[in-house]
Amino acid sequence: MKPQASLVLSAIHERLQALPGVSSVSMTNRSTPLRGCMTRLVAAGTQPPQNNDRSGNEPWACYHPVGPDYFQTVEIPLLEGQVFTGADGPNTAKTAVISESLARRYFQGTDPIGKLLTISLGTRDITEPPREIVGIVGEIRQSLYWEQIPAVYVPYSQLPEKFPGPHNPQRSGVSFILRSLYDPADLGPAMREVVSSVASDIPVVSIETIDDVRSRSVRWSRFYTWLLTAFAGVALVLAAVGVFGVTAYSVTLRTREIGIRMALGAQRRDVIKLVMRQTLLMAVIGLGIGLAAAAGLTHFLASELHEVEPTDPVTFAAVCLLFGVLVFLACLIPAWKATKLNPMEALRCE
Repeated sequence: MKPQASLVLSAIHERLQALPGVSSVSMTNRSTPLRGCMTRLVAAGTQPPQNNDRSGNEPWACYHPVGPDYFQTVEIPLLEGQVFTGADGPNTAKTAVISESLARRYFQGTDPIGKLLTISLGTRDITEPPREIVGIVGEIRQSLYWEQIPAVYVPYSQLPEKFPGPHNPQRSGVSFILRSLYDPADLGPAMREVVSSVASDIPVVSIETIDDVRSRSVRWSRFYTWLLTAFAGVALVLAAVGVFGVTAYSVTLRTREIGIRMALGAQRRDVIKLVMRQTLLMAVIGLGIGLAAAAGLTHFLASELHEVEPTDPVTFAAVCLLFGVLVFLACLIPAWKATKLNPMEALRCE
């Protein structure tokens, strides 16, 4: 990184840290949590990584240039070794911190601390020597829609000068991450003022809380969920109305039979059992067919589910219980009305 760019970022960092209520500050590129990441080829040792693995296990990893206190600010736990400090700079030893999944992939059964890792930055005119692994940290969610991806972290101050950043016209941007003791949304105006006071030519693209990022990352999933919920609600109402209509029509057709039974001494509970037995039997058969179809089709929704299995038994049980209660009520109302029939009127009914 060029010295003037480093001075600008350091000045912004110091002033942000001095804002009231700010407990920690760090920076990274645009690959903040839940916003995806920039991937690079990595390989253990000093040989450049090669993307010629045909097994589907290509050596890709999320590449995060980060500033000091990044892991503390984002609350990524340190599992082994150490993390970056303000002493890491362009003239110090090239170091890297890797995620636990990356350590398992390339250093199975051995301690990766002190070993070398080579990272391909993706362009021929940017070369970087192997980095020494100094720490292992926990996993972080890069995106709600991606599988867990191994990650490698490097000091932002050690980026090559030609690497896309604030010192390059084709910059990818810098993101400052703050942890506040108060509502972080209230810091927006103060943060803009800090950046403009240090470097008025640097635009502030956006200021977002982690809740904003999380909400935006799931907006389409939320929309589809509400849409499916609306359709499911309409289907549930139609099913209940259909059961009620069919049961009421069935009771109408059996009016004479019910009248005869009641004239011969049948009690109300007997009439209710008679009406509901056949209707509930058909409902149970239909529910079984619906469950089988749902279990077979849920894999189409697997990509939209997070921390919930497509065949989650609790969800299926809750839906069955809800549908069962609605069907029971839809059957009970016509059955109860049937017990109100006058046996003599029922016998005269055609």
